[in-house]
Amino acid sequence: MQDPCSPFNLEPVREFLEELRKTREESDQGGAPPRPELKPLAQGEAALAAFPELRGELTRRFEELAASLSKDVAELRSRLDALSGQKPKPRDGFEELAAALSKEVAELRSRVDALSGQKPKPPHGDGVQGTGSSAGSQNKRAEAEVLGAGTVKFCGRVNIEAMAEPEGSRDEVEWIGIELDEERACAMDGVLAGIAIFSCKPRHGLLVKRRAIGKSPSESVAEGDRVTVLKTEAMPSTYAQALCLLGGQQCLQGFAELSRHIHSKYAPPKEIQELLQRRGLELKARSTTMNYQPYCSSMAEVYDFHRERKSAFDDRVRLIAEQTEGEALVPEMKGLARCESKAAFKYADDAGVSYYRLTDIVRATILYDSLASMYKGLDVIHRDKDIEIIEFNDRYLNHLAGYRDLQLSVRMHGMVAELQLNTRGMAHVKEHSGHRSFEVKRELVAMVHKGDAQKCYDILDWGRKELGDSATFELTKILNDPEKPMLQAASGGHAELVSVLLRFAADVSLKDNHARTALHRSSFWWP
Repeated sequence: MQDPCSPFNLEPVREFLEELRKTREESDQGGAPPRPELKPLAQGEAALAAFPELRGELTRRFEELAASLSKDVAELRSRLDALSGQKPKPRDGFEELAAALSKEVAELRSRVDALSGQKPKPPHGDGVQGTGSSAGSQNKRAEAEVLGAGTVKFCGRVNIEAMAEPEGSRDEVEWIGIELDEERACAMDGVLAGIAIFSCKPRHGLLVKRRAIGKSPSESVAEGDRVTVLKTEAMPSTYAQALCLLGGQQCLQGFAELSRHIHSKYAPPKEIQELLQRRGLELKARSTTMNYQPYCSSMAEVYDFHRERKSAFDDRVRLIAEQTEGEALVPEMKGLARCESKAAFKYADDAGVSYYRLTDIVRATILYDSLASMYKGLDVIHRDKDIEIIEFNDRYLNHLAGYRDLQLSVRMHGMVAELQLNTRGMAHVKEHSGHRSFEVKRELVAMVHKGDAQKCYDILDWGRKELGDSATFELTKILNDPEKPMLQAASGGHAELVSVLLRFAADVSLKDNHARTALHRSSFWWP
């Protein structure tokens, strides 16, 4: 029975020991000892997260638990050896159990140390350097996390978001400029948006936050210091930062002519563009062409059609990535159940389901370190005789709520697939903190439409905590963007909702297309 005072569940441990004892009893009776099942000890980690004040005590108890279990295993193994009169083989069942148990306890101890702010302790009996395959794999992981070593060339406050876009944040943030010892494709020359921040060799410069070099705010950083840059922490945290680190609008405009030329080849007819614009629809967010698969009467038929052609498409994407200094990300086909569900939701009518209208069963992405490489990839695809571009949207020049990519719908061997080109920094922001801004906007607009003040507060409060250094800027942009949540709330007469939006710095003087403010719209009902 679990001890009610215990900060985590010891039942799996007791079950494990009971299995060991049963094994010993069966061996005493002459039966072959079955291998006990090692129960996971993940409950301790969950309890740790729920009881942060017990971290130190949990660390001690984990160490005691590891020592106790190790002793029990050794004792039971010794008794079995005496009964059988043989020495255990190096890889018998109990040796494997002991190794697995030791590994799991070590992992849990490492997580405890990480959450409690302590440095991980080496396992008992290990030397300082460590040997064996586990040490080698740890070294490989450590090497993979390091981008490179270099010298600090700049320490100061820079507003790179305003450098990237005129409407960028006005808050200056501390940045560290580093010249790497070795050239990196993701590095630059110390110049951002035409402004020289520091001097370094081409493709050797990085502009990073303190965390990327393992420095806390209390630690000093000076020009000339030698530092090591961590790969994941060197990535941007907002879309504006990602664009600026690529060279900003000034660099982006250098590819505008190429983009317009390619877009003109695949743009929808002028009449369709005008119709969409009259209806207030944005071309960059919607498909505007008949980019269907060949007609198939069933989902199974559509799926088999894609399966037969996917390999050739994947190979061509990898070849293009290799030719243009990119990295091909080629996922598996979209799951059959997901395809059926999407088609039933989007393409069903009284006549049935149009499965052949699905265009993203096969898709791929190519990631680049620079705008030049990305647009080179676009040009290569444009010139490829085996690939037909059906639709092309340049969302770098026409961004979608700050997010940018090159979005293509292509046909190869009769199969329509989606192909996306992007830069690593932009994709990283989408995958991590930056995409949260889009999530906040989407949820906020929906809750304003419903008039739910509490939900709106919860969404904005979550955004304030999760959007990091740019939270104020991102929330202000969301509250005052063309969707105009404040005006919608006022029009619906939602006084409490208006109060919530004002608490998060919504602009009370914001006007609609008829120059009406929130006060005007709250006084009268404007359809």
